[in-house]
Amino acid sequence: MFKNSIVQVTQDFERFNDEELIEMVHQGNTDALDFLITKYRLLVRAKARSYF
Repeated sequence: MFKNSIVQVTQDFERFNDEELIEMVHQGNTDALDFLITKYRLLVRAKARSYF
């Protein structure tokens, strides 16, 4: 059941653009923050790897 709720939250946030999600984060929505972190995790890791 927990996994289904994660999938639902992800699907809900996919319909927003990043600017809208950032506005939600500024309003205190931690689920939007988690979604953005997950969305860009691999990109950030790849970019950061080049510095080490």
